[in-house]
Amino acid sequence: MKVFLGCPMGENIIPQTALAILGLVSTSKLAAVSFAQDGYIDRNHNGIVGNALSLGMDAILFVDSDHEFPSDSLDRLIARKKDIVGCQYRMRQTPWGLMPPCSLNGNQDELDHGCQEVEWLPSGLMLVRTDVFRKLPFPWFPNLYGKKLEDFVGSDRSFSRKARGLGGYKLWCDFDLSDKVTHITRVSVRRDGTFVHPGTSLDGICEVG
Repeated sequence: MKVFLGCPMGENIIPQTALAILGLVSTSKLAAVSFAQDGYIDRNHNGIVGNALSLGMDAILFVDSDHEFPSDSLDRLIARKKDIVGCQYRMRQTPWGLMPPCSLNGNQDELDHGCQEVEWLPSGLMLVRTDVFRKLPFPWFPNLYGKKLEDFVGSDRSFSRKARGLGGYKLWCDFDLSDKVTHITRVSVRRDGTFVHPGTSLDGICEVG
């Protein structure tokens, strides 16, 4: 299988992610590695897909620039033998919600182990067969806007919707691997020992310890 690793990023990549990618490259067979640098995550994702298709790749491993993961992650995901398979992890902002939040039937208790079907997948660590993208229309990762702000659907979830709806694909989450994936965040610490979580106002302060 010819696998294309695509890492969408803004201005930089977290050092832990760079080291994780190096570890993956040293243990897995990758046909190509690409770092897509653009301020818009949807443009990054769509560009990665376009490049992989033009090179005749069999699958794309999406790796966000703020994740840490085991060096055998690609081998684990390939072993699941799914068209679309990824991992669950926490959001970077409070209240640190899980993505995806629940299984396909809404039962959080089922998300403990194994590889299970989910309604949507985040793309922080996700393996997708390129045949999926050949079947779906461009753009593969669109941001969707409704009549109000709350109707916004990000590119990860919109891709999942297209894959499930137009493509008829199932999406799978490897919960065993998910336990070993870290979504790296940054916290601002003040002199008095309090810190501010990202995504909160200055009033959203917690004490250290």
